[in-house]
Amino acid sequence: MHSKILRTNLILSAIILLMVSCDKGTDPTQRSVPLLTTTEVTSISSSSATTGGNITADGGASVTSRGVCWSTNAAPTINDNITTNGSGAGNFTASITGLSDNTTYSVRAYATNSVGTGYGNNVIFTALSAANPLAYFEQTPPGRVLQPFALDIIGSWNHAEVTVSPDGQEIYWTSRTAILYSKLQNGSWTSPQIVSFSGQGTDPYYDDVPVVSPDNTKLFFLSKRPIGYATQSREHIWYVERTSTGWSEPIPLPQNVNSIQDIHWQVSVANNGTLYYGGFGGIFYSTFVNGAYADPEPLRAINNFGNVTCPFISPDEAYIIFCNIVAGRGSLYVSFKDAAGEWGQPQILNNIPEVTSFVTRDGRYLFALYNWISADIIEDLRPGS
Repeated sequence: MHSKILRTNLILSAIILLMVSCDKGTDPTQRSVPLLTTTEVTSISSSSATTGGNITADGGASVTSRGVCWSTNAAPTINDNITTNGSGAGNFTASITGLSDNTTYSVRAYATNSVGTGYGNNVIFTALSAANPLAYFEQTPPGRVLQPFALDIIGSWNHAEVTVSPDGQEIYWTSRTAILYSKLQNGSWTSPQIVSFSGQGTDPYYDDVPVVSPDNTKLFFLSKRPIGYATQSREHIWYVERTSTGWSEPIPLPQNVNSIQDIHWQVSVANNGTLYYGGFGGIFYSTFVNGAYADPEPLRAINNFGNVTCPFISPDEAYIIFCNIVAGRGSLYVSFKDAAGEWGQPQILNNIPEVTSFVTRDGRYLFALYNWISADIIEDLRPGS
């Protein structure tokens, strides 16, 4: 009897030792912190966002705690704001709350085992403005890498950059022969439709490159529509005025402004009304004084740089973005104005291979055709930054 009990105990001991040896390994020196990644940040509002993580390896010891940590500083840790989202390996989702609107955060997934805490990759996102929580078609804001913008809405065929009204309530773009827009209304974006003044012609790019003025009262665009003082069909600069019932009928700019040959692609306007636009010979500007446009002048400091076109001027005229075309390929450059009012040496802008550009009036995003990127890349190049 005793021998049977002893034999049974020996067998049970052997089984227990075998189980222990198979459970995560018996050598603690072979264990490590968990390996994991941080998932994309989505559903961003002015105060919350959704993200999570994927724990691909537990490091040889059970994951006892997991979640995400976030901060306004880079590489947050569990000593910063955190969520707790269960235990174990695999995928998990986390909801971040208590964000401050219009603020940029870094977030990382974390996982803790008996060895310590491992972290996923750092992801940067910006909480939306409380005044406009549904900005930009509710798209996840981009970082410093060029990303497509709402292709399911605007499509991949777009001859001009996306442009946004100063209040963020309207988005405009060009689709072949007409200008389209969507408006934030009753808490949601309207279906894309042709603006009231566009789409009346059949020529390619009949109406093109819309841009709303910084004061939100006018919209400028190019068009081949017939114009009284023109003897040939070519692009001229037009504008419409905002009224209580919508946009006015199109009005051509004076003949002296439109006298520049081969006007093409975008027009840009500063706070003071000065227009910048491209034509034969480079970039030109026309100041707006006492309600009238002066004769256009070439922007020689920029024109001397190369085959330049498509200017975007910041509202305060502190910098200009333009396209420089080399061997048939365009790239965006930026030049800053110094204290003496002189334009500095142009610098290539993040190797963006596009022609047109637009920076949102809040200075947060740069649109290049149907792509967008954080406007921080502009500030990175500002002298003294």
